[in-house]
Amino acid sequence: MRRIQVNYRVKLSTNFIFKNPLFSLLDSQIKDSDFDMQIITEDGEIVEDFSNSNLSIANSYEGSTTLFLKGNVKNENLKRYVLYGSYEFDYKPDIINISKIYNYALYETGQNNVFYCIRLDLQPFTADFFKEAEEVWKDFLACYFLVYGVAVNAELVSVSLSEDGKVCKLVSRGFYRAQELDDKNDINRLNRILPS
Repeated sequence: MRRIQVNYRVKLSTNFIFKNPLFSLLDSQIKDSDFDMQIITEDGEIVEDFSNSNLSIANSYEGSTTLFLKGNVKNENLKRYVLYGSYEFDYKPDIINISKIYNYALYETGQNNVFYCIRLDLQPFTADFFKEAEEVWKDFLACYFLVYGVAVNAELVSVSLSEDGKVCKLVSRGFYRAQELDDKNDINRLNRILPS
């Protein structure tokens, strides 16, 4: 049995809301020009790297999964096997939280500090989309403080817009979920309880 890591990029659009990009990719429902993937073997070797020049980090929905392949599939056959073969995979939802902020929805992903923002009416963002997204981000942090009582000192690093203008991808720095902060505090409390 082989255990491989698959990182993927799918053309950024509102489709990630209605169809899971990973399932669409594995079911071969996405055009070749609209996806890209990186395959990493058990020993860390990259056997397939991102090569679709139409897609970049800025204009893509990103995700990853671990696949478990039965048998000894050769490295040169892995991409074909991923797209058309049979396997088990470790599924974790890409979207871990959705926040409704006025006329917007902000999707928090399992990737650290990556968010996707859409308008609830699914209309395109304005020409000044960066300011629009920045206001949503500030309101999100304020709401996060009100709900969890945790002050978050996070900032936006980049904001990019999908080709159709309907999805903003927000990459931040310094955002930690309240649960992660609680885990860190538990570790600190444990250190204080133990004798030195």
